[in-house]
Amino acid sequence: MSRIIKKRNFYGVTTQNVSAYEQLHREISRKAAAEGIVLLKNENKVLPLKEESSIALFGAGVSQMVKGGTGSGDVNEREVVNICQGLKAAGYHIVSQDWIDEYNAIYKSARESWRKRILERVQTVSATGLDFFNIYSTTPFFMPDGPNITDCDADTAIYVLSRVAGEGADRTNTAGDYYLTQKEKKDLDDISRLYRNVILVINTGGIIDLSCLEEHKNIYAVIYLVQPGMEGGNALADIVSGKVTPSGKLTDTWAKNYEDYPNAMTFSHMNGDVKKEEYI
Repeated sequence: MSRIIKKRNFYGVTTQNVSAYEQLHREISRKAAAEGIVLLKNENKVLPLKEESSIALFGAGVSQMVKGGTGSGDVNEREVVNICQGLKAAGYHIVSQDWIDEYNAIYKSARESWRKRILERVQTVSATGLDFFNIYSTTPFFMPDGPNITDCDADTAIYVLSRVAGEGADRTNTAGDYYLTQKEKKDLDDISRLYRNVILVINTGGIIDLSCLEEHKNIYAVIYLVQPGMEGGNALADIVSGKVTPSGKLTDTWAKNYEDYPNAMTFSHMNGDVKKEEYI
């Protein structure tokens, strides 16, 4: 008895060359990210920035942008265009490269220490795949503090405030999550003192405390970048340059104070009814 064998079409490739569909997907990703960015504030005609302007970049997300959430909120990609790269590609002059290079070294060390903590915890149990995920999700990574803000030759400074968040853990009303850390507060104090025009970019998956805006009147623009994907740096440059008009809208109400939320004291871990599996 004869069989008919149908030929199957496989779409995977063995080459590392960039394919046509990848380029198309990147273009869509950039467009979607730019259209989702929310302009929370723009005063004193700070935005858009003129082409070839000099910008001092500071903050964790400048070179280590949080592109997406953890767990199922993350995807693999060929590369990520960070904020520094995106602004350079748009023709802006970045005058704080020394600060960025120093922060990259700090970040690399923090990531290696975080990885080591996870592996050490795995060795304490007979880890299955599920055990490893539980250990990973209960060992969160926090963006490390950077060096002190420096005085560079620019009228405009951008500070990128980032948070890692996603599947496996709720947000908390603590410093380094909902609230700013003491170092972040100091950074904003220094940057507002040293630079005439300050733009705050919020690179988080959810709301944070913005009461700092009342203290620093020259934070003239606030951009909610969210978690913008692999083309986030280019998308932000499109907004900053005026190439794209920001049209994103908030999905949550950002209260002035955390206690202004009706469920502030009972949300998630605050009600004491959250079981969290711990590993020694």
